Amino acid sequence: MDDMKIIEHSTLKVPYEHLNKLYRNVHKTIDRDCSSINQSMNQIDKLAKSADLGQKSELVASLSSLVEKLHQVKKRSIEMRNQEKDLIEILKKRVNNLKDHSSSDLATRKLFFKNRLDRILIDYFLRNSYYLSAESLAEKARLKQMTNIDVFLIEKEICESLENRETQRCLNWCIENKSKLKKINSNLEFTLRQQEFIELVREQKCLEAVHHARKYFVNLNPDQLVDVQKSMVLLAYVKCSDSLCNQELLSDSRWTYLIGLFKQENYKINQIPEQSALETILQSGLSALKTPTCYQKVTAVLNHNCPVCNPNFNQIAKPLPFAYCSNSKLIDAYTGEAINEHNQPMMLPNGHVYGYNSLVKLMSENDGKIRCPRSKETFEYGEVQKVFIL
Repeated sequence: MDDMKIIEHSTLKVPYEHLNKLYRNVHKTIDRDCSSINQSMNQIDKLAKSADLGQKSELVASLSSLVEKLHQVKKRSIEMRNQEKDLIEILKKRVNNLKDHSSSDLATRKLFFKNRLDRILIDYFLRNSYYLSAESLAEKARLKQMTNIDVFLIEKEICESLENRETQRCLNWCIENKSKLKKINSNLEFTLRQQEFIELVREQKCLEAVHHARKYFVNLNPDQLVDVQKSMVLLAYVKCSDSLCNQELLSDSRWTYLIGLFKQENYKINQIPEQSALETILQSGLSALKTPTCYQKVTAVLNHNCPVCNPNFNQIAKPLPFAYCSNSKLIDAYTGEAINEHNQPMMLPNGHVYGYNSLVKLMSENDGKIRCPRSKETFEYGEVQKVFIL
């Protein structure tokens, strides 16, 4: 079940968090509607108790307004109920799908693992901005409800707005998720406000920049205060265009930093791991197979059976720890087979050791003679010596 906890964590957590957020929003909306209706009822009650007949038209207007308001509340309640139903159905479908992991039916388990691989690929595509590929695969495999495409499509829109140097859409997202961002001590909203200040200075709108700072740079923590002080220094260089271009805060790379920061906070509040499941699985497998000989070659013969020795995976595995092996194994450098009592070690006169099966294969390829794959020397079988390992 460990692989389920690691790989499938966001499968259930993301829709649950969305349902939780929707529930809180519904609760707040209902409270506001009830308060508004109670106020209207009290007003109507006062008008009804009044003896002034001239207020009848006002009473009728108030009743009509109340009826209209009740219709709006009903319509809004139905919409919110349908949204909750949809999220609950998605959760049920995902739970039922995960149950197939331990199904007794082999075909069901095979289908589960195939679909899981597709979901892992979709997640990787979305994280790396291959949105069309992700949507195409999700539609072909009929897995749209089993993936978190909606979260990444919202992320795509906000990232595109930041690439266009627009902050409002991202700020709206911060307001929508204000409580969650506060819990994780997010610095995103402050950084966006700081960037707005920098852009005003870039456009030499110093007075507007000062007003902006007074409005938004309040109740700061010590780290944020240091960033504000650095930003304020820009006001002193507003007329020195050459100096401004060299300022770190005016660098275009800050927008790239903002996009990265937004993605990081988006993953946190939606309970999505920062590393994709595909990368986690690859690193786990490569680390379990990685040995020092994958990087410090003692033989010129490439082991085609070792994924870590593959040039494409070799760089991925480089920062990973080596595999822990309590029992050593001897592997034939030529065939990749294990050297044991069924494939005894044999040493050539040049000191290179191969398994017996390798020598048989080499002799069949060289008219009964053994051509060393490493040194390219040729030997007779009678020159070979058996090696004993204690």
